[in-house]
Amino acid sequence: MARKENRSLGEHLYILFDPLQLVPPRVWKRIRQAEHPVLLKFATTHFCLWPTLFIIFYFTNDQHKLPLETWRNYRFGLAIVLLFLGGLTYYFRHRYQLVKASLFLAGFIISVAVNWSMTLGYPIQTKWPIWLPTLIWATTGRSLVAPVFCLGLTSLLYFPLWESKAPSAWIKSDIAVAVAVMIIAHMVRRIWLEAKANQFILDDTREEAEQNRIIFDKLIKSFVAPVLIQKIEKICQETGSIAEALDSVLKRTRTKASVLYSDVRNFSSRSNNLDFIEKELIPSAVSILDPAEENLGVARQVADAVLIYYSLPDPEESILRALKDAIRCSLYEHKRISALGRTQPERYFTITFGDALVGNIASVKHREPTIIGNVANLATRIDGLTRELAFTSLFPKEPVVLLSSEAFRIVETFSPTWESLVISLDVLNITLKSYPNERSVIILPAIQKNISTLNALLRLNDISELKVGNSSW
Repeated sequence: MARKENRSLGEHLYILFDPLQLVPPRVWKRIRQAEHPVLLKFATTHFCLWPTLFIIFYFTNDQHKLPLETWRNYRFGLAIVLLFLGGLTYYFRHRYQLVKASLFLAGFIISVAVNWSMTLGYPIQTKWPIWLPTLIWATTGRSLVAPVFCLGLTSLLYFPLWESKAPSAWIKSDIAVAVAVMIIAHMVRRIWLEAKANQFILDDTREEAEQNRIIFDKLIKSFVAPVLIQKIEKICQETGSIAEALDSVLKRTRTKASVLYSDVRNFSSRSNNLDFIEKELIPSAVSILDPAEENLGVARQVADAVLIYYSLPDPEESILRALKDAIRCSLYEHKRISALGRTQPERYFTITFGDALVGNIASVKHREPTIIGNVANLATRIDGLTRELAFTSLFPKEPVVLLSSEAFRIVETFSPTWESLVISLDVLNITLKSYPNERSVIILPAIQKNISTLNALLRLNDISELKVGNSSW
């Protein structure tokens, strides 16, 4: 905003020379740009006003009874030219800066010639040398001290000439009124400058606030899954309360949920290799997390482990979306490992389904959406089996997805055409810790047949299909 602090006498005098000092320097350039059209309008009006008045005077008086008829005709011609130049200046006001400046300069010179010639012949017309510069300064100049000084100096030099043609009281009154006009114009300009500066600063503040809001929203949204953002925005539209929306979305609830889990093999022995973390682990995690959250999952990452849960109103849609992401991730992992010249996957993808608590499990001061329950723990236990060579040696050569028995039971109800492999833990003499009743793991190969079946189900549920390469199967 414009500065309002107490100013010294020197500062006040400096402002009389240039009131632009009233406003912060950062808006000076825009103030000057805003002044240009205003000054052009006032100046053009000014130098067109006098020839208009003269033409009116010319036609409303008897030319034969007035002296200096030739001189009047000369001024009449100049007045017509001046009006024509004024029209051209207005026409070129938004283009051809050099042409506009030339026309304005020519019009200004002719305006001076017309008005100066009006001082000849009649005592009453001696006021024009006072009023012409006064109006020019009042409309085009910021300074008050400079024009008042020039007017005073001109008055001292020409006062004897003016006094021989008009009463001194008339001349003094004209000078006094001219000074008053310049003072009023200076005050108006000061008010305009401060108002314009405040407007620019307010606009800057609003723009900066809007940019900060956009950046803030973008950063905040990067911490929250898109599916939760959609819920928050929907509730905000209905209730108008962001607090109520957050409470509703983070409220701890019991639900049927699907979990997709993956852990990197032998990460502990490789965690001190920062090149591995930067060049392999992080890109791998990004390829899992971002598309999964776009697919309405809520992702959590702890070190190398990735857990994504799907808690949608329709539980079957949750497991369908989880299966889509699991197959996509399995195919990506197979492609990534092959590109590095390796043969064994370094992470597998497990899907479980069941009852869980979702929402904010922590304190009210630390709000974090997550999932807790057997559905999450079972996924980590099944993923741990992939460390056993006896277990993974039974896998087909194609990329695979691991499903718990309950998850596959739901998937099997969608379609009877899945091609799958059931691995019995009893045969392998393996017991899942904490889950002795979980006696089998279902392997779903990421092959064309299963992908085609999945895409058919996705289309039926209005979910975008799984893209493999440049096509969907």
